[in-house]
Amino acid sequence: MVLYRVQWSESDGGINATERYVKMSRRLYDAMAPYTSSNPREAFLNYRDLDIGSNESDETDFEDAQEYGAKYFRNNFIRLANAKATIDPENFFKNEQSIPPLPH
Repeated sequence: MVLYRVQWSESDGGINATERYVKMSRRLYDAMAPYTSSNPREAFLNYRDLDIGSNESDETDFEDAQEYGAKYFRNNFIRLANAKATIDPENFFKNEQSIPPLPH
């Protein structure tokens, strides 16, 4: 597993620093791509990698979730979405990459 971490402060240049460091992080990410898993690209659950997919709105879209869910949970995503439908059918507990309840 490879974990990338970049940290900067506002005194580094504000918005320009943010753009510079995000671009730098993405270049490193791209350079490491040949050495990481692919098809599907995988991620470690406790680290949200928003570049592999996320929900764009406050409501968790099941189709969007399937895209990144397969990268975190492989073939277990549907089973986990089914459990979510039983445990949290209103999808109260959610984030950018949460598992939504399985639609009926």
